[in-house]
Amino acid sequence: MDISKELKIKIVNDLIEPHYFDEIQATLRSINYWQTTETVFEVISKLLVCFGGVLSFASGYFSVFSLSFVSGSVSTISLATFQYALYCSKRRKNNVIGLNEILKKLNIAPIVEQKYTLEDSSMNVKETSVKVQSPKKTEKSNEPNINAINILDNV
Repeated sequence: MDISKELKIKIVNDLIEPHYFDEIQATLRSINYWQTTETVFEVISKLLVCFGGVLSFASGYFSVFSLSFVSGSVSTISLATFQYALYCSKRRKNNVIGLNEILKKLNIAPIVEQKYTLEDSSMNVKETSVKVQSPKKTEKSNEPNINAINILDNV
């Protein structure tokens, strides 16, 4: 079956390119969501660690043993919130990788992300940010994406 060049151009312009736009837009929203969620849960975790420490010292000072239980419970919840923050970080990283694959197919510079590493076991985390490299300036043309047409040629 031979498809005309006009039909290929119409498929690329009307179906494939809008899909790429929608996919990139949804992925960027998802990256933002996971990054915000990660930050919120990490902050909550650190606040709970501080609160648990205060309760722990208070239980010893005031000799109220029920505070020891509450302190341990708060610290456990802190650990759970920190683990969820790590899960959010992994989801964000997977979305960045997926977005970069799409951008690579479109010959657009990928998103460069600084590495997110734990410094030590006390949950100190280095600051991270997502930076977008500007693509090279080219004249905008009405020509369809050649890679998409080549894919259609193989169909």
